[in-house]
Amino acid sequence: MSSVDFPTATNLELTTSLQTLYTVPSTTGIILRNALVKVTNYSNATRLVDVYGVANTGTSSASNADAYQLAVPPKDYVIIPIKRLAASAFIQAKADAASALTLGLLAGDLYTPGA
Repeated sequence: MSSVDFPTATNLELTTSLQTLYTVPSTTGIILRNALVKVTNYSNATRLVDVYGVANTGTSSASNADAYQLAVPPKDYVIIPIKRLAASAFIQAKADAASALTLGLLAGDLYTPGA
């Protein structure tokens, strides 16, 4: 029998350096699926965001970006789907300017097949 749990994460105020929003637990076989992140722009200018779903042995790069240089309109938000991530993988993001964007985990579930 499989099991489903719900991940929790605290919203981040993005900077120009990579920040980790969420790390998938290291339980063998676990998968983060159906994940959505919300990026909100509180500034009066369009801002760019990079969001990455990174395998546990990887690093953030354009090749594994779920959103790369995505424009977020002023005083608005975008919702970004995240690819499935296995155990110990993580979600990271950065902005083109500090103190303008926030990032939050909007949805997702932790699925363990056969648990």
